[in-house]
Amino acid sequence: MACILGGAQAQKSNNQFKQFARELNAALPSVETSRPLKWSQYTIAFDAKDHPKSTKTVGTLPLVCSPTINNITVSKTLIDGGAGLNVISVETFETLQVPYEWLMPSRPFTGVTSGSIEPLGQVRLAVTFGTQKNYRTELIDFDVAHIGLPYNAILGYPVLAKFMAVTHHAYNMVKIPGSAGTIAIHGHILDATRAVESAYKAAAMAFPADEDMEPLGRPMKKKQVFSQEQAATKKVPLDTTSSGAEGSGASVTIGAALPPK
Repeated sequence: MACILGGAQAQKSNNQFKQFARELNAALPSVETSRPLKWSQYTIAFDAKDHPKSTKTVGTLPLVCSPTINNITVSKTLIDGGAGLNVISVETFETLQVPYEWLMPSRPFTGVTSGSIEPLGQVRLAVTFGTQKNYRTELIDFDVAHIGLPYNAILGYPVLAKFMAVTHHAYNMVKIPGSAGTIAIHGHILDATRAVESAYKAAAMAFPADEDMEPLGRPMKKKQVFSQEQAATKKVPLDTTSSGAEGSGASVTIGAALPPK
């Protein structure tokens, strides 16, 4: 997700990116950056046990789950591996009863909906996956904003990286290493279906169909009263009186489509 920055912020961000690029492209990384990541000693795998009961919706539904955020279960949370930040809706933020004083300054961002979004701020909250027997909790930075989507929160790849999580969209699930073994988080089919339905309804309201428009199709042919031959011929009387009235009644039919004789 790209960010839209002002003058001073853009310069500061540009300097930070240059430092980041230098560290990333360094021939010999520092000792600290070359250390193994936490939880990297655990192996995560998927097998036939994870196969869904029905393959009808494979690859068609978003990956939606219900993590615990700030000690409250937040349903309709989207796992989006393509998002570069984590977002929580203003309504959910208020439900969590987090003081507004906790919000830190944040920058506008794009990529969630059309146009730029100005967040209220950024806040660090505890996110937990798993059960009492086996769970993981990490502190995650969220941008609080009116996202206008049928989700209460969006977890991007920063969360996946911090949890060392592995997603499998065919199986509609996420696995993360935990202290007592691998934690499997299954996507909620019902919540995902409702989210997709809400998105369709919102799109229909934003772009209503024009009832006056006729459906596309083959144009209907006009009904022909006379045949082509009849329309291209004319009957002309052979003899007329001086006053213009018909004489003997003899006539001849002329037309371009008639045979020579």
